This record gives sequence, structure tokens and C-alpha cells, in this order.
Amino acid sequence: MMWKKLVEPVLWFFALVVGLLFTVIPLTNDSRIYLGVAHIAANYYPFPQGIDLAWEIKPIGNRILNYLFYKVATVFVPFEDHLMFGFAIKAITLFIIIFAAWYFAKSVGGKYTFLLVFLAFTTAANFCIMQAEYFAAIFAVIAIALLVRESWPIVTGK
Repeated sequence: MMWKKLVEPVLWFFALVVGLLFTVIPLTNDSRIYLGVAHIAANYYPFPQGIDLAWEIKPIGNRILNYLFYKVATVFVPFEDHLMFGFAIKAITLFIIIFAAWYFAKSVGGKYTFLLVFLAFTTAANFCIMQAEYFAAIFAVIAIALLVRESWPIVTGK
């Protein structure tokens, strides 16, 4: 019985360490390219057209998402400070993961649901992080949480 009291704090400590490591592991070259293109779109093209003109192959949702990441991160860190800018991008992504895991756990229930979803997204291989499919999975978790909720707080006021 005593080991059950030790397991939960160890799991939360593990999640904390994983979250910190998630933030400090550098971005992949693909992610850097996406953010560099967002920089080009923001500085060399007019606003709505730049999102389409700067990118060639990625879906429009991923283009807009990377552009938003760029804009939010530049509020805190200048783009020219590439190391800290990468940390800021990963911290923003971590906040999105925490929100998705929290909302999913609140909607679905279960004692370890938050930890399961959180660890599923923070322990993914680094080359998967910040890809279009990665965010599609995060938004799918949020969509599932919206589908299984019995009431929507925005509609019902609860």
C-alpha cells in the first residue's frame, strides 16, 4: 500500500522533468525553416498574402499556426536570438499541450488522464514535434474532449 503513495508524486516529478526537457531540447531544422519562413512572411510581404506567398507546400492551417507562433514568440524574444527564440516556441507549445491535456482530462475524467495525454505529446520523437501532424493530434484531443463533454461552459455558463 505504501508504494501507491509514492507512485503518484514520482509520476508528477517525471512529468515536470519531461516538460522542462521538452522546452530545452532545440527545434529541428524543419521547425526552424517554418519559423524562418514565418519571419519572411511577416517582414517582406503584406499580412494575409504573406502567409500564402512565403510557403510552398504546407497546408494553410500549419502556415497560419507557425505564423501565430512566430508573432507570439517575438513578443517575448527577438527572432535574431535563435536559441532563446526556440525555447520560447517550445514553451508556447508546452502551454498548448498542458491546456489540451487539462481540458481532455476534465472532459473525459480519470485519475491519470492528464499525465497520459501530457506525456504522450511531450515524449514524442523530436523530429515529430512542431509538424502539421503533431498539431493535428493535439487538436484532435481537444475535439474529442469537446465531443464527450456533457455541457459547454461557453453556452451554458457553467
